[in-house]
Amino acid sequence: MPSSLLAQASLLEEGASADPYELYQRLRAPERPIRDAILGVQLVARHAQVVQLFESPDGRPAIGGTGVEPEHLDPNGQQRLTAIRAAMARWLTYLPPDEHARRRRALTPALPALLGPPLRRRVAALADALLDQITRSTPEGDIRFDAVGELAQPLPVLVIGEILGMPESERPRLVDWSRSILTYFEIGNADPAATVDSMFEALEEMADLVRGLIAARRERGVDEDGDFIARLVAADELSDDEIVATAVQLLFAGHETTRNLLGNGLWTLLRHEGSIERLRRDPSLLRSTVEECLRYESPLQISSRTFDHGASIDGMHFEPGETAILVLGAANRDPQAFDNADRFDLARGDRRHVAFGRGKHFCLGAALSRLEGEVFFERLLARFTDLTLDGPVEWRPSFAFRGLERLPLRATPAAAGELE
Repeated sequence: MPSSLLAQASLLEEGASADPYELYQRLRAPERPIRDAILGVQLVARHAQVVQLFESPDGRPAIGGTGVEPEHLDPNGQQRLTAIRAAMARWLTYLPPDEHARRRRALTPALPALLGPPLRRRVAALADALLDQITRSTPEGDIRFDAVGELAQPLPVLVIGEILGMPESERPRLVDWSRSILTYFEIGNADPAATVDSMFEALEEMADLVRGLIAARRERGVDEDGDFIARLVAADELSDDEIVATAVQLLFAGHETTRNLLGNGLWTLLRHEGSIERLRRDPSLLRSTVEECLRYESPLQISSRTFDHGASIDGMHFEPGETAILVLGAANRDPQAFDNADRFDLARGDRRHVAFGRGKHFCLGAALSRLEGEVFFERLLARFTDLTLDGPVEWRPSFAFRGLERLPLRATPAAAGELE
């Protein structure tokens, strides 16, 4: 491929957020990472190299905010940015190795303990309640609805709210908070000042909410079998500040990534003829379908690593203080890692994808997201005998978090006798 084309490659190219896959082919073409023509950072797009950087001890996750720097802000904005970065530095993702290991050990028993059959049944009940609302809106005939706004977005909000013991009245606020945090993480930020203000307020409000939940759990008494926060309080291994930081990160990450998995996955199934009917005929494919959706249309397209002291890893060289962007969406379509990588195959079931990261920073909420994906597809197909697109889809104006804003569908409800 001509070097001139590679020199022009950038994640900020027009149209890249809606369809980045031609760009990804160009990024994977050279043996070594290239530098983004606009952002100026190295773009690591090959699967093997992304895995190496995830697992290398030389790099650390970079605190988000590409395009949000102090020089873009007035003094008040700079103070708020400092506070944001200090709050995020307490998130599990960004802790130094020893602190990360200690925190992860304290968290590991609490979340998996919640992910048993009772939670699966509860997620199914929440999904059914949302589907009931949709079907009630049209008593007879086919139903038209937005699968993102009416299903893929509210379901993860309800689930993470329940896991953390968040009052139902507060859960709708999570959508606005998530949008504020998402904007902060976006590359090439167009309005740093507004982004910082919104992010600062979202983090403050979320922290206040979690502190209230902690206080309520302490007042109520120790509960080793309660919600996630109750279990952490009962275990007494983390400070209140550590519980707040963990819960705030989960409130955002536990909603946003799953939202995109559900919406992107359903859109992908609809675009590949016969996939939905195959899944309907063989529900044993639910688990592998979720994995293939994660690989094929990854909810999170990029991650990053900063090399404080520089590093040379398998021919990749990074100067001290340099940050590299790991292009997860490109790695997950790498033909050197996956046969027929650009083909969607719901029976593939390959967990070598990097949609949830790799190594010690592998996503803590991956099992929850997978569970929600399986239940979502299962309940949706049980309720409708026919699903078709009912108009153009609308992508969110985000590159980092790849997801649909709107997915209009037309559906035929299953007859009462056909429901499981």
